Amino acid sequence: MINKIAKLSAIIVLITVFVILLTSIIIFQTPIFKIFNFNNSDKLTVSTVFNSVLTPIVSLISVILLYITLLKQNESINDQKQGRNVELILMMFNQLVLEYSNYEVEDYHRGNIKIFKGSDAFIRTIFLINKDSEMFINSERFSKISGIISSYILVQDLLYSLNIDSESKHAINYKMANFYEVNLRTPLIIYATLLKNEVRDDIVMFIRDVISFEKGRGSEFDPNTFVIDPKYSNIQDF
Repeated sequence: MINKIAKLSAIIVLITVFVILLTSIIIFQTPIFKIFNFNNSDKLTVSTVFNSVLTPIVSLISVILLYITLLKQNESINDQKQGRNVELILMMFNQLVLEYSNYEVEDYHRGNIKIFKGSDAFIRTIFLINKDSEMFINSERFSKISGIISSYILVQDLLYSLNIDSESKHAINYKMANFYEVNLRTPLIIYATLLKNEVRDDIVMFIRDVISFEKGRGSEFDPNTFVIDPKYSNIQDF
């Protein structure tokens, strides 16, 4: 739209300049034909007419140029705002990844105590729930997992509520979907299934969040009917 207005303004300016030059040559230069032989009074009259006609045209062009300047300025401000929004979302996404990577579980592994982190810790948590779900939901581990879920939801909300360009939105949405699929999906589904009989509010909300994530993927996940892969019942498989 701005380019169309600029082109139109340029055309108006060129036509105006051309008309002024052509008329000036015809009136104020030594005439070739007698019909264009104007006396001083005629020339003064023509000058007055020029002034009356051109003044509003120049004013109109000035207004158009001011309008273009304001549009460009607004476009620049909007681009800067979108850029800051993208930076904020990416910062929160990186924070989510950091929280996930720093999640750790200390457990016995083949007779020795070992610290599991990130994806290994999320898988190890499945066995901890199997051993004692009550201890798990009252532990710091559940609080940390809930915090990671909250961070994931926050990034999703920011992605769809803040004004960013469609290309960046598509790219970040892909990163989010891939992060969920690779890192969160399997353990969260199993957690929700193992904890399906819990009635505590925060557990119920946790299960609803997992169901919502799966619904967003087009999956009809139901913790009451989902069948857990048998390998997640034997800690020696991991």
